[in-house]
Amino acid sequence: MTGSFLTFMFAGIVLLISLLFSRSIFMFLPIVIVYGSVSYVNTTISEFTTYAVCLSSIYISVRYLYQLFEYDSGLNTAEIEQMKAQQIALCTSIDTLETDRQTLEQGYASSLQMFDLIKLINKEMDFKAIFSIFSGRLIEKYQCSQCVMLMFSHGYKTVIESHAVPEDSVLSSDIRAAAVQNHPADISEPYRIYKPGINTLFYYFPPVTGKTPVLAVINITPETTDELQSIIHPLFMELKKSLLYEKIRHESIRDGLTGLYQRRYCMANLEEELERAKSKKLASSILMLDIDDFKTYNDTYGHLAGDFILRQMADILSSIARSTDFAGRIGGEEFIVFLHDTEIKGAVSFAERLRKTIEEHIFAIHRLNLRITVSIGIANTVDANCQLDTFLAIADANLYRAKKEGKNRVCF
Repeated sequence: MTGSFLTFMFAGIVLLISLLFSRSIFMFLPIVIVYGSVSYVNTTISEFTTYAVCLSSIYISVRYLYQLFEYDSGLNTAEIEQMKAQQIALCTSIDTLETDRQTLEQGYASSLQMFDLIKLINKEMDFKAIFSIFSGRLIEKYQCSQCVMLMFSHGYKTVIESHAVPEDSVLSSDIRAAAVQNHPADISEPYRIYKPGINTLFYYFPPVTGKTPVLAVINITPETTDELQSIIHPLFMELKKSLLYEKIRHESIRDGLTGLYQRRYCMANLEEELERAKSKKLASSILMLDIDDFKTYNDTYGHLAGDFILRQMADILSSIARSTDFAGRIGGEEFIVFLHDTEIKGAVSFAERLRKTIEEHIFAIHRLNLRITVSIGIANTVDANCQLDTFLAIADANLYRAKKEGKNRVCF
């Protein structure tokens, strides 16, 4: 009685819980069967029968639970397939999002690199330095072999200047010819063209300060040309800025007629050179020269002829002066040439060669073949004790003496 009573009590509790918490009142029925069977057989039958009934109850319970699971899930084959399709779609979306994330990360990294590059070249005003930094990054990232910037005159007829990275590299004649042959007729924005035969990408830029830049990137794959587009525009802006700066700087320190350094720049540069000569104990010299009877040429042949003579004089001075020297126009027909690290003997030899070159030069003006002469005065930093006023005063006094002694001569 005890087992039966406990069985009925347990069954009642299970059925109550089933009604409260489960969708099916039969979910806990197998548990009732097992418990009741065990309780009953323990008091009525042998141990063997107990095991048999328990095993049968367990089998029935497992099978019934499986059927209940199928009944409760209520899923048919179509719904299962739909869920699988949704799962596949979800996985595809996750893969797409991961790809987009990687693309965004790469774009962000490229943007950071571009920002660093622009920040770096933005500190420079010299075009050669800007191009060197830009080309170095380009070669490092895309493994191209050479970057060359050609500065053409109007109409792509003449190369005014060129810059190459690496610096010792030489642009082949085929690539130079291709740069001329493929140029656009009119250009207002950077224009690109890729030539697969020579593996070269050309960028044509609008003219700036009378120069038409063309960038040649050599041995680059066509797949990377689109990536370059994002950094070409910043390069052009920096190129434009540097060329405009160079033009303004040139106009501020150069004489508009002759292209030589103007007086103010010459004086500032002389002060620096004298300080350097004093600190390093160098003996440098200065030539001060004046065109003989220049007023007569102006009055006789006109100011246009006079301007032509001045420009020709500047060309002669620039061609004879060394790269370490500098020449300037400090007055109407008065010029100076500073000779770096040159003692008085070397200065006299240079001045005589200059005087003779000018004397023998034919100034062809309006079918006239004119000849002119110059008088030259020399001063040396040793005699002037590296003082600018004294330096110029000695040179001016020697120039005056050359004029007084008959012109067309050198005095020191």
